[in-house]
Amino acid sequence: MKILPLDPSFASPVRAESFKSINTFHTCPKQYEHRYILKDVKNTPGEAALWGTEVHRQLEEYIVNGTPVTDPAAMRGVHFIDQARKNAQWSEYVEYQWGLTKDFGITGFFGNECFLRGVIDFLRVVDGKALIVDWKTGKKKDNTDQMDIFALAVFSTFPAVQKIRGVYVWLKEGEAPTMKDYLRSGLDRLKEQVLEKIEPIQMAAEVGEYPMKTSGLCRGWCPVKTCPAYQER
Repeated sequence: MKILPLDPSFASPVRAESFKSINTFHTCPKQYEHRYILKDVKNTPGEAALWGTEVHRQLEEYIVNGTPVTDPAAMRGVHFIDQARKNAQWSEYVEYQWGLTKDFGITGFFGNECFLRGVIDFLRVVDGKALIVDWKTGKKKDNTDQMDIFALAVFSTFPAVQKIRGVYVWLKEGEAPTMKDYLRSGLDRLKEQVLEKIEPIQMAAEVGEYPMKTSGLCRGWCPVKTCPAYQER
């Protein structure tokens, strides 16, 4: 399958993209501009975000050190981890930082050539197989774009991996996990999907235009209060 080429006249991306930045751009290019280009606004984490960070911290300490968890949502994650560990001895990675170049080669998370990067909450690899786990503390959604990017990263970083199972573990309400399987034979399609998401960001950077895109977030939820579409709650 043909991979979409990057514009050769565009020497490098404005910044290394991630699922979060890509998702922000497609939600509203103007918010992307202020958060990632101008960097004149910040998202102040609310109570839910702070709680999610704490749940992630407890699960990381449990995986690495066996530290008991106290949050009920984190306990659901512990159950998933314990079940996964009943299988063979896998290599485990926690808060695994990865970075890829334009041609999907391996580079540092903060490397000058980094084109795409991210952090995988929990990764297990053994005998040509990998398990990617992302802890979710929000409402359940059907979108798997983030897992697609993670699968691309694992295939690129671990050449021996032929099959991946990606799992979103929904911790807040204990809903059934979202699972998606990937084969290395579909790697070209994954690359194409990711480049299709990044291409509009490059085009916006090339012309220096980031138009606003109105939505319910404009009603007091967007951090760009100077935007004409912004309304106080």
